[in-house]
Amino acid sequence: MDFIDYQATEGYFPFTHLVQSLEFTFFAGILTYCFLALAEEMVYRGLVFRYLFKNTSHLQFALIISSIIFSLLHFNKSPLFYITAFLIGYLLALIYYHSGSLLYSISIHWSYDLFMFIGKNFLDDHLNMQSQIISGWGDYSNLIKIPFLILIILAIHMFMKRNKSIEK
Repeated sequence: MDFIDYQATEGYFPFTHLVQSLEFTFFAGILTYCFLALAEEMVYRGLVFRYLFKNTSHLQFALIISSIIFSLLHFNKSPLFYITAFLIGYLLALIYYHSGSLLYSISIHWSYDLFMFIGKNFLDDHLNMQSQIISGWGDYSNLIKIPFLILIILAIHMFMKRNKSIEK
C-alpha cells in the first residue's frame, strides 16, 4: 500500500498529534514571535524612530511619536492596551537609542511577546482562567504592566542621566 493512497483513502494526516500538541504550539509561538519582533523592531525603531530622531534631533519627540505610531498600529479597541503598547514602544526605542543596536530591542520585544503568549495560553488552556475585563477599558493585566513599564522607563532615564554626569 502506498503512503499517499493511505492518506487519501483513510483521511489520515501524519502530523495531527504534533499539531495539536503543546510542544508544537510553543515552537510555533517561538518562531512566530521571533519574526514579528524582528519585523516590528526593524520598522518602528530601525526606520520610524531613527528617521524622526535623525531629522529632528529631538529625542523625546522621536520617542513619543514613534511610540504612538507603534501603539496605534497594533489595532486594539481597549485604551489600556494602547497605553501599554505605547509604553512598550517607548521603552524599546529608548533601549535602541542608548544601545545603538536593534539586537537588544528585538530580544526584549521577542521575550515580552513570548512571555505574554505562554502566559495567555497557559492560563486560558490549562488553568481555565480568563483575563478579567474592565468594561470599556480592557483587561486587568494591563493595569499591572503599566506601572512596571513606567518604572523601568524612569529607571533607564535616571541611570543614563547619572552616567552622563559621571562621565563629565
